[in-house]
Amino acid sequence: MQRLKEIHIPTVVALIILALGIGATVFLVQQKQNLKIRASMSLMPSNLKVSNQTAFKGGRAEVTISWQTKEPTSGFILYGMDPDNLSFIATDTRDKNKAQEDYYLTHYVELANLTPNSTVYYTVGVNNLGIGQCQNSQEFCTDSSQCGKDECLPMKLKTPPALASKPAFLAQGQVLDENGQGAEGGIVFITTTGSNLLSALTDQKGQWAVNLSLLRQADLKSYLTLDRQASRVSLVAMLGDKKTQGECLTSDLDPAPPLYLNKPYSCQRSKNQENSKTADQNKPPTPTVSAEPASATPTAAGAKASGFNVEEEVIKILNPTREGEKLATRSPMFNGLGPSKKKLKITVHSSQEISAEVYVDENGQWHWTPPAELEPGEHTVTLSYVDENGETHTASRRFYVAANGQASEVPSYTATASAQTSQTTPTPTLTPTPSLKPTATPTPLPRTSMPSTESGVPKPGYEGVFLLLLGGFGFLTIGLKFLYTEKS
Repeated sequence: MQRLKEIHIPTVVALIILALGIGATVFLVQQKQNLKIRASMSLMPSNLKVSNQTAFKGGRAEVTISWQTKEPTSGFILYGMDPDNLSFIATDTRDKNKAQEDYYLTHYVELANLTPNSTVYYTVGVNNLGIGQCQNSQEFCTDSSQCGKDECLPMKLKTPPALASKPAFLAQGQVLDENGQGAEGGIVFITTTGSNLLSALTDQKGQWAVNLSLLRQADLKSYLTLDRQASRVSLVAMLGDKKTQGECLTSDLDPAPPLYLNKPYSCQRSKNQENSKTADQNKPPTPTVSAEPASATPTAAGAKASGFNVEEEVIKILNPTREGEKLATRSPMFNGLGPSKKKLKITVHSSQEISAEVYVDENGQWHWTPPAELEPGEHTVTLSYVDENGETHTASRRFYVAANGQASEVPSYTATASAQTSQTTPTPTLTPTPSLKPTATPTPLPRTSMPSTESGVPKPGYEGVFLLLLGGFGFLTIGLKFLYTEKS
């Protein structure tokens, strides 16, 4: 009885405050973790795919990474050849020339200037969240706490070995919604038995185009042999939760019948469509002047111009890939298409104009690197050709060369015809060794079209709960003070 009398009311209050402090701390930490997990899970990518793995002799490798989100978000890829040093960033292709990133349901990011036949590590950026995969389960994660005993690590992909270029073989068409309107921002995937995956992003009218000559064996070591008339390929078009898929013969892909989202797809043409296609094929080729932005996978608007036969007298610039592109090298390798075995004139309009003659090979392709480094700033490259009838065809592309320390969205590699780096600027060696530790430290990228990383680069890892713990610690401190006062 005496011991019970010694316990005063303030002591009970102190014990209650201690219990509240411990309970509040545990509760708040759990709530923080639950909120974070719920938020991150709603942003997790779906249908994450690697496509368009290409690499040509004398050039660099390219890869496309695409995914979808349940709600519109911004998207980017952090990547590098060291899993602990994801030094480079690539934004959505639609955000290349924008002052700020936009929000999409489908995300389409092209990685360029990669080393052929090497391993690239990457995380998917959604808004300002870095998403990797659990080490063993391959589940998406933003934090190792979501992986149980596993770590949340960057994902990885393999770039293909360099192969000789091939003549273009285009598939093109249109994706439409249920109302027959062009589905902008959809993704079309094409594959066939034993091949890798090709893809294209639809434009404002829902148009798409894919160069089927880029199809490789699944191991990426060699091209896939494709019959231009009788091979069967699979097509999948998706936009958000809407999707359609089917199969086509290669003879029916230029153009393919429209793909209507959320409707069964048949590649069989109606009689009117077949007659229209036959009439188009019987038309004589006409000279085309092309100065529209192009990419490694030509858009539908310029598909005819970029997939010409040797008889067609047209020219096209494929690199720089788009109007106003920012290049992170002062010695870019220009390339494109032209009439087979013909001579073209190429001019780079800079502070000092540089002109030269380039020859188109038997496959209708050309490439050229300026003999001197270009100054940082805006430039224009112009291509011209005079045909047998004396008619002049021209194509031009405006581009920017980044100043030192202000590289654009691509690493500052130097692409030359011999696939060797420039000796004037230290850059990573072009060997298959997976390392991004060159003598020159990669420069930071501009933040005009990507989420700010001032508070740190978003990558999988733990987030602190300092403020929550501080609140709980305050309760505990007050409780202990009461106890100490009582004992005194």
